[in-house]
Amino acid sequence: GVRLVGSEMCIRDRNNTQFLSNGESRQESNTGISHIAVAFPLGDKTGMAFGLRQYSAVGYEYETSNLANDISSTNKYDGSGGLNEFFLGGAYEFHNSFSLGINAKYLFGKIEENKRVIYNSATSSNFFNTINRYETNVSSFSTDIGVHYFKQINSNYRLVVGITASPIDDLEGKRSNLIATY
Repeated sequence: GVRLVGSEMCIRDRNNTQFLSNGESRQESNTGISHIAVAFPLGDKTGMAFGLRQYSAVGYEYETSNLANDISSTNKYDGSGGLNEFFLGGAYEFHNSFSLGINAKYLFGKIEENKRVIYNSATSSNFFNTINRYETNVSSFSTDIGVHYFKQINSNYRLVVGITASPIDDLEGKRSNLIATY
């Protein structure tokens, strides 16, 4: 039901990823905080929760080599950042087996992506290297609403069924693009 109590901080398990390309391999791993949440009762039939969690993450770096008309170049790609979600929610048990809850969410964060074209100076002295930098800053509000049905089957088991609805919202933010030669 609504009897929310406690707090939680979850450390994301160590993610091990192996990248393979053209016979070469690379192993990467990372660890971080997945989310922080606090929930507590506001009486017998009402509860409240708030927290912060990672909504998405971007992290990559790779390169490709090109050769066209005897001119060699390297394309380097990298991206970093991500979105976070702060939420504030409440729930009310309006019947012995039903409760209704709503979450207000604020999504925020920044994602940076770069593409560099670097020419080999020995084969292409007449070309300038270029960088194409994208930066996306997100700042947006959203909501979730949910209904929760629960029934105690016996002293060890409880049946819980829930439905959550989230309106399809467009994320609000600002995207900038810088293209430069060097």
